[in-house]
Amino acid sequence: MRPLLDYALRAAGPRGKVTIVDTPVEGCNLEEVVDGLGVRALLDWYAARGTRIDFIDLRHFRVVPHMALDNVVRGYGTRDFPVYEHTVSPEATEMPVEPRLIAELGAVLATNGLEARA
Repeated sequence: MRPLLDYALRAAGPRGKVTIVDTPVEGCNLEEVVDGLGVRALLDWYAARGTRIDFIDLRHFRVVPHMALDNVVRGYGTRDFPVYEHTVSPEATEMPVEPRLIAELGAVLATNGLEARA
């Protein structure tokens, strides 16, 4: 990705701006993917050298399943104690629906010229 960004920066010139945009699937944890692929580290590398490159997620919303975690503490000996094991319940929990959250989402949609759909 760095060669592409270098060319984009060269094309934009000293007064231009380079922005990376992505539209992943709704259930994707984009921050985790960006970190795992080293994109965040690359953007930090550019920033340390005085070059700002923005990263924008173009999704209007994200679908994130809410799963109940069953945490279990297990000791595997004094050196490793405690070790936490996390398992996920097979059933998703209901997403909390609160009037405050619905109002905030409506305000965000309205700010962006969008309407809520059923």
